[in-house]
Amino acid sequence: MEITTGELEHLVNVAKAYGVRTDARTRSKDAKVAVEEAEVQVRHFGRFADCGDGYRSQLDEAKGVFSAALASEIASEKAFKRSRLTAIEQHPGLQQLIEEVVYDKPKPILTAA
Repeated sequence: MEITTGELEHLVNVAKAYGVRTDARTRSKDAKVAVEEAEVQVRHFGRFADCGDGYRSQLDEAKGVFSAALASEIASEKAFKRSRLTAIEQHPGLQQLIEEVVYDKPKPILTAA
């Protein structure tokens, strides 16, 4: 299969956007785990006068990081979809190539019975 320079540029842009989206999803999941862990710490130790404020501030910080990570995930998802749809709209033949290369879904091999 031969592709033009324009098609290659769109394919590279889609692959980059896919990578950014994947990283953002990972950061968001990690931040969610951090919030859950901080909530457990606050439940266990937040009632103590000597350290409770520290655990509550860690929870607030973890919630802020999660909020930023979630916003980043949403923005990267939109950018990926926009990049993918633009590439397919301008070069319809790229849809199958995007599925194979970006999503790493190889074509099924058909065998004769």
